[in-house]
Order: sequence, then C-alpha cells, then structure tokens
Amino acid sequence: MDQKERFQLGMDVLEKLVSKQAIEQVHEMEKVSPIFYDLIVGFGYGELWGQDTGITMANRSMITISSLITQGSFEQLEFHLGVALKAGLSKEEIIGTIIHLSGYTGFPKAVKAMQMAHKVFQSIEETNK
Repeated sequence: MDQKERFQLGMDVLEKLVSKQAIEQVHEMEKVSPIFYDLIVGFGYGELWGQDTGITMANRSMITISSLITQGSFEQLEFHLGVALKAGLSKEEIIGTIIHLSGYTGFPKAVKAMQMAHKVFQSIEETNK
C-alpha cells in the first residue's frame, strides 16, 4: 500500500469512528505539522487501525484505552473513549475495563479514567437528545 492509499484508509477509519468535530481536531494537527498529521492519519489510523490484523475494532479500542490509562494519557483518553463507543464497546465494557485496570495501574489513574468516561458518556447523551 502506498502512502496515499494508507492515508485514505486512515481517513476512512476516522470517519467511521469519530465525530466530525473530532476529525476537525485531527485536521488542526496538519496546521502544526503536516508530517505529524500524516503519521497520525496514515500510520495511526491507516496502518494500525485499518489493517486486518484479526483484532476487532472494539478490541483495538479496549487495548488503546487500557494503554492510555496505564500511561496516564488522559487528554488522549477522552478522545479514545468516544472512539471506543463507536467501535462497539458498551459503556459497561468501558467501566469494567477501568475497574479491572485499577488493580494494575492504581486507583488514582482509575479514578481519573472513570471521571473522564463519565464526562464522555454525558456529552454523548446530551448530543443525542
């Protein structure tokens, strides 16, 4: 797959998994660094999320949110919690993942992740009204 195809695959994946507002946020990165923007879309979503690796989108999301919680990357977690819901994880699965991770990452990170999940769930509910 060439760079143009990889980038288009990444955009296709993003359009399936995130809101138009979130896509606009990703596009903002192009203004800062076109090279980094291409890495996010082409590599991140084209290669990592777009390739058939035998892992479902829901499982990719669970892996991603687990990694972000473990790292304490809460700004990215907020974005990826929305992705996880569109990828097929339920609220209960996200909450269960955070509870399970509390034993591995500690309560401070789990509490912050749960607060972030609550914020994302509320935002989506308000949008769907």
